[in-house]
Amino acid sequence: MATPSLPPQTTKAWTFSHGGPPRTGLTLNPSHPLPPFPPTQDNPEEHIHVSVSHTALNPGELVFMTTMPMLVRSPAARAATVPGYDFVGTVVDVHAPARFKKGDEVVGFITFDHIRTTGVGGMQGRVVIPAKYAVKIPAGRTRREAAGLLLTGCTALKQVEEAGVAAGMRVLVVGAAGGIGAAATQVVVDYTEYPDLAGELTRRYGDKPFDVVIDAFGSQALFSRCAGFLKEDGVYEASGVHFDRYAAWPLLVSGFTLVWNALRPKSPWLGGTGRTWKAVSMMDPGLEFMERVVALFGEGELKVVTDSEWGFDEVLEAYDVLLSGRAKGKIIIRVDGE
Repeated sequence: MATPSLPPQTTKAWTFSHGGPPRTGLTLNPSHPLPPFPPTQDNPEEHIHVSVSHTALNPGELVFMTTMPMLVRSPAARAATVPGYDFVGTVVDVHAPARFKKGDEVVGFITFDHIRTTGVGGMQGRVVIPAKYAVKIPAGRTRREAAGLLLTGCTALKQVEEAGVAAGMRVLVVGAAGGIGAAATQVVVDYTEYPDLAGELTRRYGDKPFDVVIDAFGSQALFSRCAGFLKEDGVYEASGVHFDRYAAWPLLVSGFTLVWNALRPKSPWLGGTGRTWKAVSMMDPGLEFMERVVALFGEGELKVVTDSEWGFDEVLEAYDVLLSGRAKGKIIIRVDGE
C-alpha cells in the first residue's frame, strides 16, 4: 500500500527581515518554511494550499517594506516577511472544505493585517492562507488574465461607488495609467504632461466641469484647485495623498494631509476648496466585495491592464519599474508554482 505523500514544508520565496527598499531588503530564499497544513486543530476555518502561478506588484508593498516600523509586526513577520497582496494559482489541498476543492483556480488578495501578523504574502511558489482571501476564477477566464485583479479592482470599484458615479456623469480619472486608474477610466488627462495640470484642466473644462474626479495618483495640488473643473456639488475621490519618497517623513506628512483633507471645512471662507473630498483605503475589502469584483471580471466588465511581465528571479528589476512611478498598468510576476 502506497504511503500518501506529505505536503511540502518549504517553498521558494522573496522575503525581507528589515526595513529598506527592495534592492537592499529583499532576498530570494529557495526553501522558505510554509505554515503547517492542515492548520492546528483549534482552527476550524477553511484554509487552502495554493500553487502560485502569478503575483503582481503594488505600491502598498513598498510602504510596508520601507517605512512601516518592524515593531508593528509579529515575531514571525519580523523574522521573514513575504510581500505580495495579489496572487493567482491552483488549489492543491483544502482544510475544512466549504468553498473550494483541489484543482480550483483562484485569484487572491492577502490583506495587510494578515501579512503583518503572519509574514505570509503572495510572492512565493506556494501559499497557505485562510480561504476567505481567495475567489474562484470564473469559467472562461485564465489565471494570467486574473493576475493583479483584486487590490486595484476593489479599490477602483470602491472609489466609483463612494463618489456616487452614475450613468451620464462626466468623470475625470487622474493617474489612469496605473493599476487603479486603469480600472476606473472614462476621461483621462496625463498628469505628467502639464507643469500646471490644474490650470490646464480649468482651461479645458471650466465651462463644462466634471461631476466626479477619481484621483488614483493622490495629487494634493490638484485637489486644492479642483473648483476650477469640478462641479460645486461634485466629489473629489482620492486613493490617498501622494508622496515622492518611500521614507518615514513623507509618509507621515501624507497621513497628516489625508486627515486634514477629511476634516477641512468645505467653505472657501474657512480654507476649504468648496468641493467634497473623500479617500478610500483598501486594507481588507472582505470576501463579498472581492466576489463582486471577480464577477465583473468574469462578465468582461473589468480587465487587468498590464505594464510588463517578469520572471520570478527578476523581481528586483520589476520593483525598479514600480519605483519609477511610470508603470502603465500592473507589473506581473510569473511565479509558476514549485
